[in-house]
Amino acid sequence: MSALKTLLKDLGSDASLEREYEQDAEAVMERYGLDAEDRETLRRRDLETLEQRSGLRITTEDGNKPVKGYE
Repeated sequence: MSALKTLLKDLGSDASLEREYEQDAEAVMERYGLDAEDRETLRRRDLETLEQRSGLRITTEDGNKPVKGYE
């Protein structure tokens, strides 16, 4: 599994990681070993490219973000 995919899955299922990411996204991306292109894609919040690079479905058919696993 790619580092980006792992991070996105973990962010969707771990509330404490999401809070940490909100406080210091760069440190979290470094810890997960994301490459420069993945980091820039996350910074831009480019959902289409995130889907392409991770292989995950980030948005639902109606364009909304899916519900997090921990909600």
